[in-house]
Amino acid sequence: MDKEIQPTDEQLVAKAKAGDKEAFVVLFKRHKNRIYSYLSRYLADDEKAQDLTLETFMNVYNHLKDYEEEGRFLPWVYRIATNCAKKEFRKRKLADVSLDQPSAEGSDESIGDMIADEMQRPDHTAMRGEIREIIEKALLKLSEKYRHALLLCDVEGFTHEEAAGILNTNAKTVGTHVLRARKILYKFLLKLKDEF
Repeated sequence: MDKEIQPTDEQLVAKAKAGDKEAFVVLFKRHKNRIYSYLSRYLADDEKAQDLTLETFMNVYNHLKDYEEEGRFLPWVYRIATNCAKKEFRKRKLADVSLDQPSAEGSDESIGDMIADEMQRPDHTAMRGEIREIIEKALLKLSEKYRHALLLCDVEGFTHEEAAGILNTNAKTVGTHVLRARKILYKFLLKLKDEF
């Protein structure tokens, strides 16, 4: 049984740029769940994440002619999704409760794996739902820059360099933001643990 070789993103982009709408539909179907998942975690609002996923891909389609980053299609889509999310937050005028004060003490223990596990598994038990809700609330306590860096690197699996391209910053800044976000979340979750 030979598996049919699937076209790469770059091949589909080339076809879509040449007017092949079916190629764009394949790109949409291939990446819509990842983008939705990212936006859902970032916004903690599934309905708005659905809307922004569609808005993201409408922007991708409308700006496909401008895409020139050979081999970097998915990070480009994430950059568009990130901009849509930032625009939504500006629209909401949310006042973040900031926990951004760097902690003098902290742990090197990464909670990124825990976040990824809880966010990716579709478990339906009440306890997992509660844990997911707690993690989503904790993520919303982070500033935008820390939340974006943490989600892109620890949950979505991008390198610091790739995340830097998406966020229009440098890899060292992304690494610092990820580390600080982990420390803040770890401290927040320890505080919650003590309350239980």
